[in-house]
Amino acid sequence: MRRCQALVRLAGSALGPESGGSGGKHAAAGAASLARLSSTATDCQPPAFVFDIDGVLIQGRRTLPAAKRALAKLYSPDGSQPLYPLAFLTNGGGVTECFKAHQLSEWLGVNVQQSQVVLSHTPMRQLAAMYADQPVLVAGRGQVQDVMHRYGFRHVLNLRQLARAMPAAVPFHEDQGLVSGRTDLPCYTKTLKYGSPEHPISAVMVLTDPSDWYRDLQLITDVLLSRGMPGHTSPPDAPPVAVYFSNPDLLWANEFSAPRFGQGAFAACLETLYEKVSGQPLNAHFFGKPHAAPYRLAEELLLAQAAALGLVPPTAEAALPGLDSGAELAAQTSTAALDGIPWPFGAIYAVGDNPAADVRGANAAGSPWVSVLVTKTGVARQNCAVDCAQASCKVRAAM
Repeated sequence: MRRCQALVRLAGSALGPESGGSGGKHAAAGAASLARLSSTATDCQPPAFVFDIDGVLIQGRRTLPAAKRALAKLYSPDGSQPLYPLAFLTNGGGVTECFKAHQLSEWLGVNVQQSQVVLSHTPMRQLAAMYADQPVLVAGRGQVQDVMHRYGFRHVLNLRQLARAMPAAVPFHEDQGLVSGRTDLPCYTKTLKYGSPEHPISAVMVLTDPSDWYRDLQLITDVLLSRGMPGHTSPPDAPPVAVYFSNPDLLWANEFSAPRFGQGAFAACLETLYEKVSGQPLNAHFFGKPHAAPYRLAEELLLAQAAALGLVPPTAEAALPGLDSGAELAAQTSTAALDGIPWPFGAIYAVGDNPAADVRGANAAGSPWVSVLVTKTGVARQNCAVDCAQASCKVRAAM
C-alpha cells in the first residue's frame, strides 16, 4: 500500500506543492481527494497519467524544468520507457501525432511515442469516412493540409489557396498572391474547381487557431452563405456546409503574462458574424477537451499501454477473451468498462492548466479520471469554484 501511495503523488510532487485554490478549502479538498484515492489503490491497480502540454509542460517556447523532473520520475532511468501508462492530451495541434511525439521527446528528455499523443484534431480522423472524397476547406496554422491528407481526406483546400484564387473576396488582405509568375496557385478554379457548382465544398474544418482572422472569417462566411460555392449562386436545394472546430478553448497560455485568445474565441466571432448576416444560428460541431471524444481516445491508448506493460489484471483479461493485440484490448476494454468490467487503473490523473477544458473534461469523464490543476504557469492562477479540480499544484516558471 505504501508503494501505491507514493506512485499517485509522483506527478504532483515533481510539479510543485499543493496550492490554495479558491480559498484554503479547495487546497484541503484536493489533498483529501488524493489521500482518499491513494488509500484505495492496490498493487494490481496502478495509476495512469495524462498530461496537457501548454501551460503544464511548456510555457510558450520554453520547457518547464519542473515538467522534466516530473516525467523523469514516470520513466525508466534512461528515459526510454514509461513505467506506467502515460499519455499527452492537448487542445493544440497543427502537426501530426508523430511530429508532436518527436517534439515532446526533445523537450522532455524522454522517449515519447506517437501512440501516446492525442491532439485536438486527432478525433477528427473519424470524419474521413464521411468526407474522404468530397472537397473540404481546412483552416488553421501549421501543417494542417498535410495532417488532413494523412487522416485520409483526399480533396483539401486551405484558406490561403482560396484567398489567392479569388483575391477580390478579401480586399484588405495583404497577401493576395498577385505577384506575376507565381506557380503555387491552387487547384481551386484552375483545375479541379473545388468550391464550384460542380465540386462544392462540403465541410469547413478548423484544425488549429487561425492567425489571419480577417481573411479566414470573411472566406469561411462566404463558403457557408454560398453553400460551398463562394462567388456563385447556389441552387435552393444545395445542402448546407458542415463546420467543425477541433477545440472550444476561449483562452490558452504562453509566456505572456495573461492568457491569449484561442480557437473558441475565433469560433465565437464566426458564430456571431454568421448569425448577423444570415439571420440563422451556426450549427457548428466541436471536438477537443472538455468533450468526451479525446478522453475516450486517451483511454484506449492507456489501456493498450497497460496491456504492453503487463498491468492488466487477470480478472479483466478473463472477462475479455481472445485479445491478440494492445489495440484490440483497448477498443474492447473501453466498451466493456462501461458494462461493469473493472478498469486496470487505480486512477487516471489528468494534469492540466485550464479549468474550463482540462478540469471540466476530466471531471465529466468520471471514475477513474482524477482532475489535477496546475496553476501559475498556465491559464489558471488558482483552483476554480465552477470547474473545481480534485487536486491542484502550482509551478513556478523559474523552477
